[in-house]
Amino acid sequence: MSQPPHVTPGQIPMPAPPQGALPAPPPAGPPMPPPPNPQAQNAERDASVSLALGIVGLFFLHIVLGPVAIGFAVRARRNGHRALSGLVLGWISLAIGVLTLIPVVLGLIILATGGL
Repeated sequence: MSQPPHVTPGQIPMPAPPQGALPAPPPAGPPMPPPPNPQAQNAERDASVSLALGIVGLFFLHIVLGPVAIGFAVRARRNGHRALSGLVLGWISLAIGVLTLIPVVLGLIILATGGL
């Protein structure tokens, strides 16, 4: 018994595909990378929000945006991101807000008591 020319000795011959059949799919490519860690994505987002709020807080709404920037930076740090720039800018923004608020409060007290 002779074997077909495409079969080596000891190999089981496979039947030829019927006419009009679809070709076999191409072999699989390299393995897919693992899905991104959602906690790391959240930390990256929180760090970016902290930085943006810290920058905006240097110019507007210091008392409000400074603590919010600090909060986002702390949350990002808990999830493994450094977020140091957002944290520092948040504290600077808060300090500017407090230093701006002190003369305003003192002025209101002086006005309410009838002057110096």
